[in-house]
Parts: sequence; structure tokens; C-alpha cells
Amino acid sequence: MSATFEGKPWTASFTLAQTMQMGGKPMLNLSGTEQGSPTMTFNSMLELKDPNDLAGGYPLKTGSPANSANFNILDSGAMVGHV
Repeated sequence: MSATFEGKPWTASFTLAQTMQMGGKPMLNLSGTEQGSPTMTFNSMLELKDPNDLAGGYPLKTGSPANSANFNILDSGAMVGHV
């Protein structure tokens, strides 16, 4: 996943990408490490427009409106599971 946060590039490596239903909405749960660090981990829940979406872009809800993130699971090498 790549993102722009406060004008700086940010990258993450996926170790797990899982889709699930929460409140009747398809959600994508992403887990991995930030910036290639073995200790900085993250977990993100993103609402999908379609449960089969494996790539997309999302605004980040913190900070500047210009902050955004893009993910492409097919290019990441992550394991993809549907719950």
C-alpha cells in the first residue's frame, strides 16, 4: 500500500488481506508492516464498494484532505482470504 500523509510518501507491506462482512458492508482488513520496518506494524479496516475489490484508493480521515492511500493486493504478494 502506498499513501501520501502530510505531504510525505508512506509505504506498507501486506502480510494479510482479508475481506469480511461487518454491519452488512464488505470490509477489507489489511495487516502488515510500515516502511519496511520489522517492528512497526499496522492493521487497517477499509469499507469496500464491492466485496471483490482488490485495488482501490481511499482518503485518510486524519490530517489534511490531501492525505490519501492506495492499495493493490494483486501486486503486494499478500495472502488474500474471504471470511
